[in-house]
Amino acid sequence: MVVSLVDALGVLDLAQLGVVVNTTVAQPLHAAFRITINKAHDQRHRHSPVPIPLSQKTRAKRCEERAVTCLKNECSVNFIFLDRSKSKTWRARGLPSPFKRDGQTDACLVQLDMDSCPLRTSVIGSYPFPGWLLFASTHLNQFGSHDIAELQDDATAIAVGDQLAAGLDVITDGEQTRFDFNLSFYGHLQGIELEPDSPRRFGPPAHDQRGKHKITGQITAPHGLGCVAEFERLKRVAAVFAPSVPAAPTLKVSVPGPFTMAGRLLPNAQYADRYAITEALLPLIRRELELLIESGVEEICVDEPSMSCYAYKSDTARFVDIFNRTVEPAYGKTRLCTHLCFGNYKGHAVGYRQYAPLFPAFLDLHVDEMHVEMASREYAELEVIAAIAERMDAAVGIIDVKSYFIEPVDFLAERVRQCLDHAPADRLVFTPDCGLSQTARWAAKQKLANMVEAVRSVRSNL
Repeated sequence: MVVSLVDALGVLDLAQLGVVVNTTVAQPLHAAFRITINKAHDQRHRHSPVPIPLSQKTRAKRCEERAVTCLKNECSVNFIFLDRSKSKTWRARGLPSPFKRDGQTDACLVQLDMDSCPLRTSVIGSYPFPGWLLFASTHLNQFGSHDIAELQDDATAIAVGDQLAAGLDVITDGEQTRFDFNLSFYGHLQGIELEPDSPRRFGPPAHDQRGKHKITGQITAPHGLGCVAEFERLKRVAAVFAPSVPAAPTLKVSVPGPFTMAGRLLPNAQYADRYAITEALLPLIRRELELLIESGVEEICVDEPSMSCYAYKSDTARFVDIFNRTVEPAYGKTRLCTHLCFGNYKGHAVGYRQYAPLFPAFLDLHVDEMHVEMASREYAELEVIAAIAERMDAAVGIIDVKSYFIEPVDFLAERVRQCLDHAPADRLVFTPDCGLSQTARWAAKQKLANMVEAVRSVRSNL
């Protein structure tokens, strides 16, 4: 089936797809037409419209692809058409004008109020490394730059392939390129001296085995933090799988928050404490988000696990302020998520594993989706998702990444139904508790496949 854009007024030829066209004026935005596509792909931009100028062929093509994908899911999306004469009204409502400043676009298609695919399936970010990548990452000095690029591409293809095989609605690159501190976020910073070795090599695994880096000057990241390159690689790899995938997944990128990144940098005379380091990192991460928006990213998870871990003894309002200032360039321009994590280094938590100290303050975080880990906590405080769902989508961790108990499908389906007692289907997303990097790949594959099958079984009976 093909969806075509017919003319400059943005009329979509959707009759063959059984789409209902409602010509009632869509107040208060005064749109000329409102088209409802039964069965939309995802829930991007619940709070803010996304302009898709029809004069831009690439964006128009994305619209066509999304409309086709809509038919393969079980939710709804609204499109409204605006003309230039209504641009002032648009701006009067505090929203960015969808029209180009150069005056070339006379009409545009705006995606608005997308209701999520009910009971969406997603992941947090990381995925297990293949065994050969773990080996290679400890011998990087034996590889050339082209060899390393090949490692990264191949590992990303494996992670993407596994996630698509599981049937996830949202996928990531598995953070397969973040296999050495020199090639991850701290390696992109100038003004620091990287800790060469773990301060404790022996004994039970714990967070203290990760060293801290010295600050030697002004902290900068003149070439960014590498997230845009990761996203471009993810798009390239996902495109290879596209012909064999029945419905295109949403591509998600994870970005570290400044407070969490500051935790592995040692204060000095210039940066007196962790908060001072956080403020130095904040504009660098804001810039990374801006670059991701420019590259067309569909979903971003801003990871601040340290906030969740230390909220019980910290000023939560201050955390909210830091987070919201960080995400300001991306808020309303793409789907934003955050992961309220209690730590998972070597499969171990590090924080006080209760959500009560985080709320109600964290309900003011500027995100479209908030993730809480429930499986490893025996679903304690599950009722918190009701409060979350009143403000944003609630992503519930129903896979215990710290355990090698492979949750059966019927077991997970019951947990999904349990969540439906607290929040509506179009506000729920299901994920593992945390990233899967600390879980063996064989187990991660089975856990994800069972999670998707369980969610689909409940979805089919809604």
